[in-house]
Formats: sequence, C-alpha cells, structure tokens
Amino acid sequence: MSDGYVLDFSNRTFQEFILESTGIDIYDIKYAYASGSKANRLRAFLDQEPNNIVGKLIVNLLEYWKAQKLISSTQIIQVEEDLFDECSKISEKLIQDVISEDPPTSFANAKP
Repeated sequence: MSDGYVLDFSNRTFQEFILESTGIDIYDIKYAYASGSKANRLRAFLDQEPNNIVGKLIVNLLEYWKAQKLISSTQIIQVEEDLFDECSKISEKLIQDVISEDPPTSFANAKP
C-alpha cells in the first residue's frame, strides 16, 4: 500500500469493492486518516472495524488479487503464494474472532 495505492483500485472502485464486501462506506469521515488516501483509509478501516469484518475484507481482497493475476496471465511466484496462504489463515481466524494473542499494533500508525 505504498504511495496511497491499494491494488489497482480507483477511488470509485475501491469504495464499491469495500461497500460490496462489508456494507461499509470507506469514504465515511471516520476513515479519513492522515492524507485520506486509499491506503490510509484502509489502515483506518483495519484499525477501527471488528475482527470478523476485517477478516472478511481481507479474504475478498486476497481473492481479488489472485483473480487479477489469473486474468492477466501473470504467474504467481512461490513467495506470493506463501504470503497468500499465510494471509488467508490469518483472515479466517479474524472472521472467527479467535485470535487470542496480544492486541494487534494499530494499522493507522504503520508506515506505508
């Protein structure tokens, strides 16, 4: 999410994707963190929403990423596949809200 970008989304498609995935408008004022870029709005969303909603969005973002790779006939390299699998496992735990470790670090404070 460097430079404010999130995958290949425009502002409109980003808003539509998150609304369809979660029923939440990412352009609500409560997600206007820092510059208000897509990446910063996503960070605010991850920081503020409950685990099960965050997990659902992550699953949908992962599926979207993989579909875009397949559509463009771009090979998914092993390191990407490993990261995809790891993120999928984490998102499933978030959906079930069973993570019992220390509270996560705030995404809003994470460096891009």
